[in-house]
Amino acid sequence: MTGGDLSYHLQRAGRFSEDRARFYAAQVLLGLEHLHSMRVIYRDLKPENLLLDERGHCRISDMGLATHVPKHGYLMGRCGTRGYMPGDMLVRVHGRRQPYTYTADFWSYGCVLYEFIYGKNPFRTEQARALDRDRHRAIDLATLHMEVSYDSRVFSPQCVSLLKGLLERDPGKRLGANGIWEIKDHPWFDPIDWGLMESGQLEAPFVPD
Repeated sequence: MTGGDLSYHLQRAGRFSEDRARFYAAQVLLGLEHLHSMRVIYRDLKPENLLLDERGHCRISDMGLATHVPKHGYLMGRCGTRGYMPGDMLVRVHGRRQPYTYTADFWSYGCVLYEFIYGKNPFRTEQARALDRDRHRAIDLATLHMEVSYDSRVFSPQCVSLLKGLLERDPGKRLGANGIWEIKDHPWFDPIDWGLMESGQLEAPFVPD
């Protein structure tokens, strides 16, 4: 994967246009769909782990935290990178961690898409840092409680609708809870031909030199 990671390209560009973000988001979603079909939760989705090839197509890398879902259908325990981990992993009830499943990846996916378009993770903003003097605790508090803001100069109404569905704190109501098709069928993805995308026939919006 000679094209570098998307964190690097995001730093260079400041933020991606919605069209460019949609292309990457569609490819990442197909990657998650494939992993989930094999009963694997990825658990560490972030721009640093998304690599470009020489044609500008992206791939999910670094499977170090990916794991198979047990037969009972859920996992427990904190895992991933702060700012991308869902509250499902952070919250405790009577001192005990709570179960989570594939929808944890969809929360991280929403954080990544937000960052593509806005240039910052929604839970690593100045507003989030003001919640606590300890940076790590501030990020966790923001993840659990802070209302995400959407700049209308940057986010289209359809994109806001998609992100609000993905960043739903209740995993049972989160977009994708009934199947990844819920995300693929969202109107924001209407410009995407999923068949051509899956076969790699669509031209990337950016080709790295």
